[in-house]
Amino acid sequence: QVLEVILPGVAEKVSALKAKLGELLNGMPPKKMKLRVNGGGAFLNKDQQSFADLNLASGIMLELGVKERGRRKK
Repeated sequence: QVLEVILPGVAEKVSALKAKLGELLNGMPPKKMKLRVNGGGAFLNKDQQSFADLNLASGIMLELGVKERGRRKK
């Protein structure tokens, strides 16, 4: 599934994107979201960083995953 979210600019923070995605995904909590640059790039772990801080340009595609916590060790 592909969702298109338009942000006002690169000064937006990762937390703002997660909030918008939460609205689109029926209230999925931002703490459960794991964002990654499409194609195996870096994870966007720090919610207070802006897209300019991360050197992400307009039109970038991101992958959204669910954070898994408390997994059993093998």
